[in-house]
Amino acid sequence: MFLTADPDDSMQTACVSRNIILADGRYTWGTIFASGYYPWFDIVLNASHPATSAEYVWTHCFDPQSDNGDGDPGYREYGSLDPVGSGSTISYHEDWDLPWSGTFKWGSYLDPHF
Repeated sequence: MFLTADPDDSMQTACVSRNIILADGRYTWGTIFASGYYPWFDIVLNASHPATSAEYVWTHCFDPQSDNGDGDPGYREYGSLDPVGSGSTISYHEDWDLPWSGTFKWGSYLDPHF
């Protein structure tokens, strides 16, 4: 996706959402950006018993910002895992500044530890 190094609030947010089934257990949740993988934190999923897995809506967005909190233009990346039915949403956000405009790959990943 082409991203400018000088975004502003009027630019459209890009989001990807999908429904996924996740097994109970521990996962590392991280970001894929440019050519790097950035593990942010570990989460533990525990479906209502006797279930051992649950369905979630996994959303990941990149939002252009005139000022992403440091006085410079940049992007707010945010993601969420929303359980379908009931349960608590897990979410995060991270701010990015780009040194140059260009085509970048972006996304998020869940790495299971079981």
